[in-house]
This record gives sequence, C-alpha cells and structure tokens, in this order.
Amino acid sequence: MFVPSSVLDALFQPKWENAIGKEMKALKKNETWDLVELPRRKQMVGYKWVFTVKYEVDGFFERCKVRLVS
Repeated sequence: MFVPSSVLDALFQPKWENAIGKEMKALKKNETWDLVELPRRKQMVGYKWVFTVKYEVDGFFERCKVRLVS
C-alpha cells in the first residue's frame, strides 16, 4: 500500500482523500481548532499531516489513517 509523503500526494488517491476528510470532520466535531486571523507579530504554530496504514492481526489491509499534528 502506497503511503504518501505529502497532502498533495494523498489528495490524488481516493482512500487517502477520504481519510483526510474523516480527520477534518473529527477535528471540527470535537471543536479541536478554530480558523482565526493571525494577530500581528505572532507566529503560527507549525503542523504536519502524518499518514499510516493500519493492518488487521492477520496482516490484511484494514484502513488508511491520517492525523494532523502540531
């Protein structure tokens, strides 16, 4: 299974695009973050997307998992 190294790579694969959508939906549902204007002279907290493939105990593909981490 292909594991993307960037969001751009992931958005061209339906399974990964779906996983990103699920992560974004969970972040919104849990009110984890808000989109706000950055105050003057402040720096944005860095973030990155982490992509992993989860397998069942018997080694078969289970799902694509994506997390947005800072």
